[in-house]
Amino acid sequence: GSYEFLGSTLENPQLEIPPIADLRGKVEINSDDVKISNLNGELFGEPLNLKMKNVDGATIIDLKGVIGEDMIKETLGEIWLKNINGQADWEGKITLYENESQFKITSNLVGIQIKDLSFLDKVKNKSEDTELKLVIHKQSTGVDSDIINISLGDHVKGLINSQNDENGDPSITNGLVEVNSDKKIKIPDSGILFVANLNEVSLEELVNLIPDGGSEISEEESSSSESLDIEAKLNIKKLDAYGYIFNSFKLKLRPEDPGVIVQLDGEGARGNILWNPDKNLFKARFEELHLIGSDDSIEEWEGAYESKDPIIKAPLKIDLKIQEFLLKSKYFDNDLNGNLTFQASKTNNKWFIDLFKFLNPDYAFKVTGVWHDEAVKPDTEIDFNLKITDLNKTLEEFNINKLMKGGLGELNGKLSWPQSPWKFDRHEAYGSISINMDKGVILEAQPGAMGRLFGLLSLQSLPSRLSLDFSDLFEDGFAFNTIDGYVKLKDSTLHSENFEIKGPAADITIEGDINIKEETQDLIVTITPNVTDTMSIAALAGGPIAGAAAFVFQKLLNDPLNEVLTDQYRLTGSWKDPQETPIDRDTLKNLGEGISEQIDEQIINPTQELFK
Repeated sequence: GSYEFLGSTLENPQLEIPPIADLRGKVEINSDDVKISNLNGELFGEPLNLKMKNVDGATIIDLKGVIGEDMIKETLGEIWLKNINGQADWEGKITLYENESQFKITSNLVGIQIKDLSFLDKVKNKSEDTELKLVIHKQSTGVDSDIINISLGDHVKGLINSQNDENGDPSITNGLVEVNSDKKIKIPDSGILFVANLNEVSLEELVNLIPDGGSEISEEESSSSESLDIEAKLNIKKLDAYGYIFNSFKLKLRPEDPGVIVQLDGEGARGNILWNPDKNLFKARFEELHLIGSDDSIEEWEGAYESKDPIIKAPLKIDLKIQEFLLKSKYFDNDLNGNLTFQASKTNNKWFIDLFKFLNPDYAFKVTGVWHDEAVKPDTEIDFNLKITDLNKTLEEFNINKLMKGGLGELNGKLSWPQSPWKFDRHEAYGSISINMDKGVILEAQPGAMGRLFGLLSLQSLPSRLSLDFSDLFEDGFAFNTIDGYVKLKDSTLHSENFEIKGPAADITIEGDINIKEETQDLIVTITPNVTDTMSIAALAGGPIAGAAAFVFQKLLNDPLNEVLTDQYRLTGSWKDPQETPIDRDTLKNLGEGISEQIDEQIINPTQELFK
């Protein structure tokens, strides 16, 4: 007789046959044979053709179908759709015996597009095979056990063992998958081991293969995956981490209860990364991490976080410590090198920067703050503290060379700006900064915007502005004892009403505005020379006797010369070409002449008569 399928569905979990829908065709049955000449249906939404016959006591089923996106999703997981798409024909053959079975599928994958998976790139991995042929061969090793051999081209091969449970449902027990492996590797006793030797890989490829939190996983799949440990060992000649390059890189991934631990060992990266899903915590400890990349590496990181399909998965807690952190970037002429600590947590759609700390021998930089990354208008707010033990070397690290000698001190401030923490824009930032510096020298300004800005502070033409000749005190720059000030930043303008520089030669107060976008200023500068020391008095009076007398006069009258010789002027124009306008110079000159006459009449002349 015969049996006809009219849109039926067939499924056999024991034979690992997924649901075949809309079956149409006839099964012919007689006392000696069961035969299917042409049975059509749908497998994962794609057409399927099935033929069956009995030969020498075995049932042989021939299959022809199409690999489509639904099959990729169901067999590999939805995450792989980012990298694999298209359609390709495949052929299969199932051979059933009384107590064993065999199952083989082959496809040349013509029509399938594979992107961003360099380990499947035949040119990069020097494959000799002319086509990327897929072969999956399953055969029985016992009544309730099977072995599956997988090959993809000539450089990907795998061996998987499975065992039927008490209900007859198969599950994977252990296995080994190798890519470009030329060594004999022992299959693990339990779990899956993935070993790969790769020439060039981008970190984006690897991260894209990690399932995100939105992936739907059934209870059966979840239970199976939790009981099956997957360990990976990757040897990578060149790893591109969003523009930062690591060579001779080894990566080991293994399960850690709970979560996963990743061990990194390569040139410039040595440490461990732990992902704890129970605490939603990303924890990393590095002995060293050297970020050496192209000019646009930082921009690549920005795009990685802000894309619609973010590359950087965002946990709710981050705990990162790097003993030796090195950053080479177009933003720094010299290497940024030190000890880095970063701790952050996310609550109510806000990232709280619990601690960002960067330490090196020259300075310590500490930041706390908030990043409103999911707000309608995202912004960043921080409080920072910068303690400096060597101001000169600190400025050099930030490409501000030969502007200072010595110097130590501290900066404290509050700053806010639109966008993310790594998109700081000084032209859109606003806030305030307090400055306290001690014991240094402001050198002659060098070319460049920052050099010209420091030129305003050094007042390098100060000696020529004073009524007396103190040029010898300024030959090596303007020495200062302290620099104290409070500065507000808004709309690209720095504003201060109490910026003070105190030094052995003079005290300087500055108030007004500096526009860092237009590189202009409108400042009132007051210079008070310190003429009470012996050398300055001698230069003023012309001799030790007059100097001593003038010194007494100074102290009796509370340093009137400092007041008289005080210079005040308005500084406008650009940093490159500042314009100076003296304030009340005639009044100060007349007052100075009057006091000079008093010194002659009441102090110097009587003193000279006394020593005749």
